[in-house]
Amino acid sequence: MKTFTWKSLVISVFLALTAGLATCAFWRMGLIDSLQSAFVVQVARGEAPLLSPQPWLGLLLIVAISASAGFFVSRAGARRSFVVLGLGFLAMCGASLVTSKYFKVDILFAPMALGALGATFVVQLYRLWLIDSVLTNHLAETAARTDTLEASEAQARLMSGLKLLQTILPLEESVVCQQNENGQLVPCARLRAGPSGSLDTNRNALWRKLIQVCDRAVETGEIARVRAGEIDELESIAIPLRHEQRTVGALLLRLREDFDQSDRGLLSAVGGQLARNLQREDARKKKLDGNLPAFISARSSGRRLEAFDVISGVLTEHRFGAQVLAEAADGYAIAYLDGTLAYVNPAMLWAARMNEFEAQKADLFGLLDRFRTGVFDEPSIAVRRVLQSGEAYERELTFAGRDQILELRIALATERNGNGSNGNGGSSDPLCFAIRVCDVTRMKQFEQLKSDMISLMSHELRTPLTSINGFAELLTLDEKIPEESRELRSAMGMVQMEMAGPAIRSVLPSAYAT
Repeated sequence: MKTFTWKSLVISVFLALTAGLATCAFWRMGLIDSLQSAFVVQVARGEAPLLSPQPWLGLLLIVAISASAGFFVSRAGARRSFVVLGLGFLAMCGASLVTSKYFKVDILFAPMALGALGATFVVQLYRLWLIDSVLTNHLAETAARTDTLEASEAQARLMSGLKLLQTILPLEESVVCQQNENGQLVPCARLRAGPSGSLDTNRNALWRKLIQVCDRAVETGEIARVRAGEIDELESIAIPLRHEQRTVGALLLRLREDFDQSDRGLLSAVGGQLARNLQREDARKKKLDGNLPAFISARSSGRRLEAFDVISGVLTEHRFGAQVLAEAADGYAIAYLDGTLAYVNPAMLWAARMNEFEAQKADLFGLLDRFRTGVFDEPSIAVRRVLQSGEAYERELTFAGRDQILELRIALATERNGNGSNGNGGSSDPLCFAIRVCDVTRMKQFEQLKSDMISLMSHELRTPLTSINGFAELLTLDEKIPEESRELRSAMGMVQMEMAGPAIRSVLPSAYAT
């Protein structure tokens, strides 16, 4: 991750200078004299004391070393700077011992080293704060982006889940409780089978007992059950709502009949979805704070963890795409914009005559090469056309060798495909390639059979009618037949043709037109 900018460099050097000036103040006040004496060779008794640089020169050395260390850390980072700074400290320490022993001069190693360490610490802390701020902003944007994936509010989704349970189970009442900031359970969604016998959630003793059942379920992490007659005539079931190993609430069910143990899987699945809904709504109400690094502020760390849980919940909910495509009768494949195949369903594997091992090694063009025919001999041209225009590429592919006709469609999936202004269009950002292959062999055979049947029926109907009409015309031309009989036969032929013509038009319109 790139964290270097001219602004960050200036701030880093300023922080390093501040650390150096603070070290100078400690040195001038004599707060590090004992530390300074540990890195020099003391003179013998009676000898002249060690010489030290003048104050202005000492200040300049300390500030220069501190600024240099801060600049190096801001450009290279603490890990890559560790070796260089470590070797520099060792060299300066050795120089301090040598000069103090042989030249009786104190080069102020301890103040310079302390200033460099302080500069390294504050600059690295600033770099961590920059990275933490970027991470927090990206996390907040990603979590907020999940709002566009949902068409309903959290309350509506909670009520939808309760209605689902009420449809399947013999429920008298169902309540979703959410933990507040103090860890207490408070109701946030409720559904009753009838209007009678409502509970007063503030003063009713029965409600307090039911809340205790929910608390027990939350503490144990398992379903808590109270049989009918222990509290009242209804059986009560409390299910803890957990998401990402954290409890966010409880689901209370009031049953008119005994609880069936086979419904545990149902309650676990619905409870997991309700937990994700609660956690997502709670995280939306809390705004991420990027002013303090997460490792300093426990509040920021907790909220960032909740944002991570929101993203995890959305990923869990949107895993259904692959499972749905796996059940589709048509072949579907999803490829990233770099050509890597993200998913290929079993129907596509069958149409491409590939196995799973071959699909793992293939890319977009490797898959499309399996469908090369006379009208589709250059897959790269089709992909290029889709990328340039954004329009789907559709072709009907005929494989005479295996007596199969496939309908191929290559499209570019975009954000919120087909929904308002974010659908297919120039302003939409492409996400991936969507390839669909549909086996239309049987449909084409049916169409051909229909055409043949219509042609045959048209021929079978037209032939006798034409013969009848011809015989009638011949009879009318026969001079030996009396005039009255000739007119009668002519009228009979015309009536038959007028009656048969509309029948052919209504039953076989296409054949009659031809």
